[in-house]
Amino acid sequence: MICIYCNEQKEEKEFSLEHIFPDALGGALMDDNIFKTRQVCRRCNSISGRFVDGLFIKSWLSVAARAESSRKYLDLERGSALPFTYAGRMQGIELEDGMDCDYWIGPNGDRVYHVHEAYDERSMTYVSGNPITRKKKPGIAVLFPRNNEQKWLQTVFKSFVANFKKAKRYLGTPNDGLGPLLNTVFHEILSEDRQLVETLREKMNQEHHVRISMEEGFEQRFLAKVALGLGFQIFGEKFLNSSYATSLRNAFWEKDFKERQAKGVIFKSRLRQEDCPSALKELFWPGAHTIWLIPSGQYLILGIFLFGSEFYAVVISDEPEVWRGSELTSGINGFIVVPQIDKFVGPISSSEFLAHQHGVELSDKLKPLDEIRQHLDQQVT
Repeated sequence: MICIYCNEQKEEKEFSLEHIFPDALGGALMDDNIFKTRQVCRRCNSISGRFVDGLFIKSWLSVAARAESSRKYLDLERGSALPFTYAGRMQGIELEDGMDCDYWIGPNGDRVYHVHEAYDERSMTYVSGNPITRKKKPGIAVLFPRNNEQKWLQTVFKSFVANFKKAKRYLGTPNDGLGPLLNTVFHEILSEDRQLVETLREKMNQEHHVRISMEEGFEQRFLAKVALGLGFQIFGEKFLNSSYATSLRNAFWEKDFKERQAKGVIFKSRLRQEDCPSALKELFWPGAHTIWLIPSGQYLILGIFLFGSEFYAVVISDEPEVWRGSELTSGINGFIVVPQIDKFVGPISSSEFLAHQHGVELSDKLKPLDEIRQHLDQQVT
């Protein structure tokens, strides 16, 4: 059995389930036959999860877009747990040696300061740093709520616990009116941490200086991996043996941005929805990920529209004899995943999708998504 990522022959026991589109982005909800495979070895699965998927998912741009998109499906009645917005590493703040402080903004403008072991050089572009270190040493998170309205506090507190599950969680501003919530959400401030909380309380009212690190081409290895995986799942061995699949594999493994440009893979760098051409703007869905297979001349293009706000693209194949003839490539066909509400739709043709979007003919596949979003919008208004 050959691993599609490393192209090495291995025993079947060395393979494991791979989510081609990462679980952290809703991949577990997606079609098993297309977006999941057992033809990836455990070693590649592990490397991909940390250094390829992880670099993309934990980048500042992805974390910010995820936080923004989550508000499209905010459920105040149930008290949704929402991701916080990452605002950067605090500069000019007095901390113990070997410590850093991340600044986060909550769903209602709340402020959170997460003090943890300092970033190492390899993890500088990962929000919160090395994920393995964070699990072992989760640090201290201090929340300063902005709003005392009960329906918002429920969401803010639930989000705070979800975002900083293992950390020591402190309330930065005393509030006796919270009652039992104090014990379920917050820890009692330890004597050795009181000065830190006081420092953060003072800092909150001062001008903030932050630093954010980004890796050039942070999305490319991720795009190459998804294109390689989907190409194999849809077209099989003839794709895997093609010259372009080899280029995708080489790009997937290449760590150096400049070297990666020489591998022959065609990427389209990130575009915000508002900067996309009008034809692409219509392929987004609010707050969701839409993934489109787009035939264009000799090319089969993978368009990934993330969080309802970001567009990325990569060519899956430049060899028509490999990709033509599939039902999925007879026109523009796509998939929609909304992780906030555990929903997946697809495949769906672009004609059905656009007819629904323009109100020409409503799609039975898309109407349930509209109804959920409309119900949740009413709660907020």
